[in-house]
Amino acid sequence: MGPGLRLGDADFGADLGEGVVEYRLVVPRDVAAYGPRIALEIPRFSSLARVLSAPVCRMALRTFYPPRFVPSRITHSTTGAPLPMPTSSRKIIRALWRTGRNLSSCTPIGRRLFFPRQALAEAFSSDTASYSWRLFERHSSRLQQLGFDWRVSRILEVGPGRSVGNGLLWWAACGGEGVSVTLWDAHPNMTPDATWLQNAARDLLEEADRRGEPESRTTRTLQKVAAAAVAPPIDYVVCDQRSFAARAEAPYDLILSHSCFEHIWEPEPTLSMLADHTAALGWQSNQIDLMDHGSRETNYLEMLEYSDFAYWMTARFIPGGLNRWRAQQFIDCYEGMDMVIVAADRRIQDELPTDRSRLAKRFQQLDERELRTTELHLITRGRRDTG
Repeated sequence: MGPGLRLGDADFGADLGEGVVEYRLVVPRDVAAYGPRIALEIPRFSSLARVLSAPVCRMALRTFYPPRFVPSRITHSTTGAPLPMPTSSRKIIRALWRTGRNLSSCTPIGRRLFFPRQALAEAFSSDTASYSWRLFERHSSRLQQLGFDWRVSRILEVGPGRSVGNGLLWWAACGGEGVSVTLWDAHPNMTPDATWLQNAARDLLEEADRRGEPESRTTRTLQKVAAAAVAPPIDYVVCDQRSFAARAEAPYDLILSHSCFEHIWEPEPTLSMLADHTAALGWQSNQIDLMDHGSRETNYLEMLEYSDFAYWMTARFIPGGLNRWRAQQFIDCYEGMDMVIVAADRRIQDELPTDRSRLAKRFQQLDERELRTTELHLITRGRRDTG
């Protein structure tokens, strides 16, 4: 028998370009009692074996045996080292998987299958009080440094995910009475009920105690909400950009977003609509995450390696798929709409995670500072008076 996998002997070989290397699948010896005795041979096609050996072995095991007998990894029979797979092979496998998932997501059934509602909500944000306090402090401290006036009456948070706490903190910090907050999302990530704001207020107060927050107007207002003495006018709206534009009435004094704009496939119409609904003296504070969310620690530019067509094929219909805009594109968009840029704070990495030549051609032309920018906190004010 050639190099392959034999359940029972639990050995298989793969041609990795340097001859056949023997590997062992670590499974219980009585595994045969749970399914037919099979022998899966992996041909000695060097490129095919490099790409398919480990995934094919796992798929075969999942087909014939209970999940608890399927190893999480395949190791060398002597050294215990995991079966290596070249970076190019991993990229091919990811591209094939993402293409199938993306095209399946064109349909409601496909979206529900690959992106169940709860899993999608959990992917977009946290619902913890500590997370809400971190967001609030990050945006509020920077705005205060830039001269933000807390006397506002209408606040909009774009893309809150599962966190009602950030909007509730802003409502309380701005005085509560006479202030309304709208939470707008494209997906139903929260389920409001009669006590959701009371519960959120209690969680925020408990977190404030843990953090040693001093008593303030914010905490005193939250105490009233927790005791059901006050019902904050916080409206949760789920709809697309056009529907929201049609229902929005008076302009907003403050518009906030955190790790949201990168998930809008075509950002410009939404940014333009938000500019239209920003008061003349109003503020926007938008934090934008520019990293590839699937490979932050290894290659935060991986999504820029695909051509426009390949990226469309792998990401276009994924709920919340990343748009690949870079920091300067967001800045130029706001300037083109005559918004006043107050601050454009960048988080810049020390070095590129990959060689520039691996990027798609249009991204190779960008300067290195733009490529190494992994986060933008863009703070703007209402449109310039051009009259």
